[in-house]
Amino acid sequence: MREAPANLKTKTSIDARDPLRRGGIGRKAALGAAALLVVALVSVKAFHAARSMTAPAASEARLVHADHPTDGPESLSIAEFKAFALNALLIPLLDDSTPLRWLDPFVTTITSLAINCVGATVSIDGQPIVPDALVPARAFTLRWHLNQCALLNGHISASGDIEMLVFHDGDQYSASVHPEGLTVISSDGRETLTRSFAASTPLSPWTPP
Repeated sequence: MREAPANLKTKTSIDARDPLRRGGIGRKAALGAAALLVVALVSVKAFHAARSMTAPAASEARLVHADHPTDGPESLSIAEFKAFALNALLIPLLDDSTPLRWLDPFVTTITSLAINCVGATVSIDGQPIVPDALVPARAFTLRWHLNQCALLNGHISASGDIEMLVFHDGDQYSASVHPEGLTVISSDGRETLTRSFAASTPLSPWTPP
């Protein structure tokens, strides 16, 4: 029998079911899956790394906020103190004469009750208050250092420092009030004032009960 021409010989077919062929396809699929897995792992690690870098900053911010409290919503006692700050800390220093003179705030007189404190100091324009000296006609700085002082008929107890820039406006006094870590204890609890506020009070005689 004659041998078939070379160009008519059948070529070995490549069947997808062939073990070698399946092996090649499987390796490619496995490599693709492995590549996707690596990408996913890198993404997850990057996410956790970014989270770990920002989490301490957030915690630190919360700690800073806790260590440095600011004035929050004020209680009725704080609102009352702000409204009557001059009545509590200026009026007890004034006598009823003309012109006005300073009084000793820790001695009860016919025009003022003594302020009850464990300890306190008062200065006018940087100098200790001098009883019977004239009250300045111009603006002046009044500064208190308070140590457990009962104010507003004993409704609150105040400790800390407070400075007032006081103006004489006709028949009233007005002031820009600057508390410096002033702690106020009342029936509403313990609160600390750090923010400045404005206050005013009319000038009128005070008659003890």
